[in-house]
Amino acid sequence: MTQDYLVYGWRLRSDMVLPCVKCLEDSEPDCIIQTLAPLDHAQPSPRDVGKLMRTDSLESVWQITEDHWRVEYHDALSQHWLRIDFTQAGRQITIHFTRDAIVENIPFLLLAGLFAPILWKAGRVCLHGGVVNTNQGGILILGDSGAGKSSTLTALLQLGCEVLTDDIAVFDPSQPCVVFHGPSYLRLWHDSAVALGIDPTSLPLVFRPEELVGNKRYIELKNQNAATSLQINRIYILAVRSNIEQPIFCLLAPVLAVPYLLKNRFRGLRLEEVVYAQALGVCVALANQCAVYLVQTPANLGSLTRIAQGILEQPVKSLE
Repeated sequence: MTQDYLVYGWRLRSDMVLPCVKCLEDSEPDCIIQTLAPLDHAQPSPRDVGKLMRTDSLESVWQITEDHWRVEYHDALSQHWLRIDFTQAGRQITIHFTRDAIVENIPFLLLAGLFAPILWKAGRVCLHGGVVNTNQGGILILGDSGAGKSSTLTALLQLGCEVLTDDIAVFDPSQPCVVFHGPSYLRLWHDSAVALGIDPTSLPLVFRPEELVGNKRYIELKNQNAATSLQINRIYILAVRSNIEQPIFCLLAPVLAVPYLLKNRFRGLRLEEVVYAQALGVCVALANQCAVYLVQTPANLGSLTRIAQGILEQPVKSLE
């Protein structure tokens, strides 16, 4: 049995339950996700199956043809095995796995970095950040991995904001300041949860086993408004945490903001060079139409609420 979902502005038809907004099967999907019957045993793909783009102890990525790439996970100790094939430029996704594979991990793998190349190929622009809706409009939070994006989003959630997407913010160049709804979860590290007064053991793990892939948890966003898109009017770029006591907000002129925005492109699997011009138009529009702030943040996680409060207090309009 299949179900249609809306995520990142795309309609997915999947036979696997996804943590996304459901919709009626009343039009053709942009992408079909199919899971095949589980296997008792499986062998990893030979290295010459295609161009090996990346490999480590758990993950291997191949580009087999221009419109076909493969991601494979294999734990040599447990023999858990998972293969995801993206064909027809990502319009068809086929998932193979062994019976002992941790199936609950698959949606989180799929809807994070694995989906970004599909969106780029479809002409969308992906930035590495999350979005909240406030009574003054949409706020985009950007920053490198570890800068505190999801932690800041959680603090904003606690202050009454609505989280639209976490980790990947997806834009259509025809509407460059409108961001699409992402998956219905917000990921959070153990230490950040504690700092925000949340018992991390009350939250489910993003990936299992914990000892292999870390202890990141997630908050379900089931009660969030199912708006499919949102207009952005403020952007906050989180700098690397430093030894200061209070967050510092610096409003950037558009000409200075554009390089910061371009730096925060989400490249996902890095299967190909991201189209610079594709991202440039969206970043220029965002810099000109939104207030863009560079934020110096304290290293102390106890400052997360102060950072969120400061974000909500900054003026909406950019430099005239």
